[in-house]
Amino acid sequence: MDFKLADTFDDFIEQLYTAEDAMIEVVEIDEECSDLYISKEELEQIFERQDLCQQNLFKMAHYPMEEIEEIEWFFDRMKKCIKQIKDQHILYEAATTIHSILLLNPDMQRNDLINQELKEIAEFLENSGEPDTAFLGEDIHPVKKR
Repeated sequence: MDFKLADTFDDFIEQLYTAEDAMIEVVEIDEECSDLYISKEELEQIFERQDLCQQNLFKMAHYPMEEIEEIEWFFDRMKKCIKQIKDQHILYEAATTIHSILLLNPDMQRNDLINQELKEIAEFLENSGEPDTAFLGEDIHPVKKR
């Protein structure tokens, strides 16, 4: 039984799938409309209000930090914010957010200032009196690892 795939070799080649044909269409997320997106201004308001509810912490974990100055700013503000937290549960949630940011961004730029901020955050968490929070502090610490 003969089965004709194409009239010519060129016709045959044209009908083959290419990598572009087989790729799944990537849907770009409009950051402005995404529930995950948070602007620096909104983040600043959260820090000012000390509004560390789970939804805001989740947004913080996805805040796009690419420039070294942005990373420095974020961890400085986070350090100041967590030092004001009195509720151990909220402190634990904030520690989890910082831990998640570091895990999700292993190649995040670091410098001495960022490492100093992380060291101070880690030491504060380690001295919180709450074992789970202290454990996260140990893991956040930029130098000291178990």
